[in-house]
Amino acid sequence: MEQGTHIHEIERLVAEIEEIADPRTRDGVRELVAAILGYHGEALARMVELAGEAARRAFARDELAGSLLLLYGLHPDDFETRVRRALDRVPGAELAGISDFVVRVRGAAPHEAVEQALYAAAPEVSAIEIEGTTGAFVPVEALMGR
Repeated sequence: MEQGTHIHEIERLVAEIEEIADPRTRDGVRELVAAILGYHGEALARMVELAGEAARRAFARDELAGSLLLLYGLHPDDFETRVRRALDRVPGAELAGISDFVVRVRGAAPHEAVEQALYAAAPEVSAIEIEGTTGAFVPVEALMGR
């Protein structure tokens, strides 16, 4: 399964758990999930500590491993650095500013591309404000990274 498939499956299962009529069972499942996540978080933190800073930075560059580091608060890059790197990968997008986890972007990049990149790199983004027009002409060279 790909990362996105796992995430969708988790979301589906969480929705099913929220539909459970018996509050005691629902609360028990939540506690179980929290305990498993806590255990995994502690183990991952220890592994990152043992592997060292160079390995942690290498893990952070990997999409899947980096998302786990974010989930457990172990990612080495701060919010602004992750936002800047994400926007650097979106042709036609430029950072206009950041304030209280609200990211302002200007340029002609498609909104969906900007949102996907930002939420993947910095899920704590509270809002995205995009200035400029969408659907504007973007040279092929810009899309190809030339």
